[in-house]
Amino acid sequence: MSRSGNGKLNLAELREAIAGVDAKLAEIEAEVIEAKHTKRRTAQSSPVDWHKADGRERESKAECERLNDVRVELEADLVEAELVEETKRRKGLAEEVMAIARDMRQSQLPVHLVAVITEIEELIEDLARVRLICGAGPGGEGAVVNARNLLLTAFARLPWTRFGAPDRRWAASELIQSWAAACEGGAKRFAAENPKSASSRSAAWGKPVANAVATGKPNGGIDPAKPMRGDDPTFRVYDSAGDAAKARYAAMKGNQK
Repeated sequence: MSRSGNGKLNLAELREAIAGVDAKLAEIEAEVIEAKHTKRRTAQSSPVDWHKADGRERESKAECERLNDVRVELEADLVEAELVEETKRRKGLAEEVMAIARDMRQSQLPVHLVAVITEIEELIEDLARVRLICGAGPGGEGAVVNARNLLLTAFARLPWTRFGAPDRRWAASELIQSWAAACEGGAKRFAAENPKSASSRSAAWGKPVANAVATGKPNGGIDPAKPMRGDDPTFRVYDSAGDAAKARYAAMKGNQK
């Protein structure tokens, strides 16, 4: 029987050898049974045949003992070989996991997430500037709602995020193309508009719009959360309606004292 390079049988060879020993044991055990039957039949009638059968029985039993010893050794070798094989298998799996970890450390997910957020912010800001310049393109609230629906559509592939279902399913290319088309249409109308009517409309918008176009910021860069000249000294902008209600309730209690 062939052996591996270290002189020991491999797993397949060991299993094959054990199966061969089992088959041989079955044959010899059958011979033992047959010899016993012969001894019973010839015990009285033929002492010679009885002695022959007794000899065969003794030889067969001795061979059975030898084969059982061989089988025990093969079983021990099999256990050792299986342990070695399992160690190799686990080492291979561990190396696979280490490779996954190395790839994970080099993942560009943080970069991609920042890039996505930045791209959305820039698109929303571009739409706001288009509205300031020529009043075209989707409205601010509509753009934000559509951007939110786009994100919900994209993350719908990951139901475990539990972000909820979008009001409308958008493909990124579809939404961006619709925004671009609206901006292009507004630009064409703006360029073709009669300058006199455009001037009158700009006058109606007033100085805040002109400042907004110049600075690229709504309200001409004025922060509505900060007090302006003429405001009450106690002016304050709260983060939520709940916070405002709490402050109002506290003020009411103070006035009652």
